[in-house]
Amino acid sequence: MEYRNDILRKVGATPARYIATARQRNRAGFTALRELSMVWTDIPVTLDLRVVDLFLSHLREDSVPPSGRQWQLDADFAFFALSALAFLPRLPRDTKYDVQCTAILRAWPGINKWSQYIYDAHISSPPDRQRMFLDGLIKVFFSFSEVDTFSAPMVDTPGCLELVTKLWTLDDVPVASRSAATSIGVAQTLASLLKTFACRGSTDPDIYDRVVEAAGGDAEFVIQLCLDRVKKCTKSLDAHGGSYNLVAQIDVLTHLCMPNVHPLRKALYAGDGIPLVTSAFVALSLILSRDPTEEAVTLLDLFIIFFSIYIAGDSDYLSVIRAAKAGFLLAFLDCSAAFPRMSQATIDRALAIVHDILPPYTVYRSFLEATTPFVEKLDEPHYARLFAVPMTQAAFAPFFSQRVKRLPALLCEIEIKNEGSPRRCDNMKCHHLDAKNKFKICNGCRSMYYCSPECQKLDWKATHRNLCKSLNTDRSRYLAKNRPKSDADSLQGFVQWTTDVNFAAFHEIAERNFPNIPHEYLMPCIDFTRVPETFSVKNIAVPGVALATDGDNHFEEGEDSRWEEELRVIVDKFHQVGMTTVQSLRRTGTTVELMWTPIERRNFWTDKSTE
Repeated sequence: MEYRNDILRKVGATPARYIATARQRNRAGFTALRELSMVWTDIPVTLDLRVVDLFLSHLREDSVPPSGRQWQLDADFAFFALSALAFLPRLPRDTKYDVQCTAILRAWPGINKWSQYIYDAHISSPPDRQRMFLDGLIKVFFSFSEVDTFSAPMVDTPGCLELVTKLWTLDDVPVASRSAATSIGVAQTLASLLKTFACRGSTDPDIYDRVVEAAGGDAEFVIQLCLDRVKKCTKSLDAHGGSYNLVAQIDVLTHLCMPNVHPLRKALYAGDGIPLVTSAFVALSLILSRDPTEEAVTLLDLFIIFFSIYIAGDSDYLSVIRAAKAGFLLAFLDCSAAFPRMSQATIDRALAIVHDILPPYTVYRSFLEATTPFVEKLDEPHYARLFAVPMTQAAFAPFFSQRVKRLPALLCEIEIKNEGSPRRCDNMKCHHLDAKNKFKICNGCRSMYYCSPECQKLDWKATHRNLCKSLNTDRSRYLAKNRPKSDADSLQGFVQWTTDVNFAAFHEIAERNFPNIPHEYLMPCIDFTRVPETFSVKNIAVPGVALATDGDNHFEEGEDSRWEEELRVIVDKFHQVGMTTVQSLRRTGTTVELMWTPIERRNFWTDKSTE
């Protein structure tokens, strides 16, 4: 500090002479430029003396040496000129400031080109020297990224995004001493550039491909690097300065994975990014429940944005289950005390996660089981008080209404499991139950169980020969996605239970919409993607109707016609033995899936009894 004060006194005494000397390309000029770069913002008169023009004179685009040329004095001039410009955003906004910003904007191609040269020249330097120069570049890019007028030129300049990505990738290079603010700065710079692209309404995969390529070409490496930093920052999280670094890392992670179909987003889910970020969210919730500082609330804003996009942003539903298991709902409740300190838009976004996003997943047994610890905790005074807030209760209302309604079917599954995991014979005319679980499985589909060879033969002739290949394909796809097998079993139970409970409603719809259509062409349909679920009846005699949905389906391209044909065969066979097939639609992340379930209630359409 004393050294800097001494320089401040010298430059302040004769600023014009210092500026004139700094224009000379010799050792005296270099010394003057270096000292000016440290203190010029503390001497307002330097702006009137066109000090910014001085700095820019050392950063002309046409003066950048060819890549690979040995480092020379002009490169030292350029580095300290860059270091000086990093302080420009600290100046108060006035007319003179705007004039200087305009000059920098015009000179930006040269600034970027010199930055790339400095990076290339020192990427192979010893760690401490490399870190000194790279951190100097980080300060420059970070300072400019915080000024709105510079964001667009930065993202539009070829190579700028790539250079920032490289600096971010190398942020973990160890050195003896380094400011934490510099580490935060490079992450925030990369996030700022990606946000600028997003604000333009662009999630062009090419932008994210450029980031991956600049980081070495491996999307999994990029995401794992980011997740490792999130994990590291979580360990040092506190209510004050310790939250800043995590803010930067969550911000980068959020904006890296924006495109729905991109290797970066796939890597987020494949790398267990959701449970890891949820763990960080849980750590923040504990801080907010004790000391809700402004810094912690800022971090909460970013977590809300992240989860609103990614908790159900995979092409499967497992991310929701993993977040629930990692403690998302309890952490959400702990954080809800800080909601009044956030903007209304952020509050609405937060409440929508539990009100709109999560309830459709109560159709999965694994989700209901994962949320049971949260429900049990609501009996504790602390959580009961938080849950009693009307805003919170209203947000959770759809989740609890669906959970309460569907839990009986789940409990039935658990009860059967606890009695020795009995199997029910899949021959529709038998359904024998054996608590000793000695049934034999079909070797073709590995899905159907029979109490005897006779039952297997009878079921093969009746329906199973039309189902076996499709069930095997479904099972392979299901297991390939690592979904819990218990969900597949309980889903069939949910569908049958829901159909039976709403038996009268299906009859009313059929009589109203299809009074003259033969029963074998009618298929009850349940849409579990809506809360509460909705019911309809389809006339499957109309081509294409059976597979029609309001959203995406899970069929591979070109397979719709095959499924349509097989479905008709299945429906006909079940109808011959007095059984009806029910179609259900359920949410699986960013997509929806169809499932067909034969219900055990015989003569569904001719039976008028509601018992």
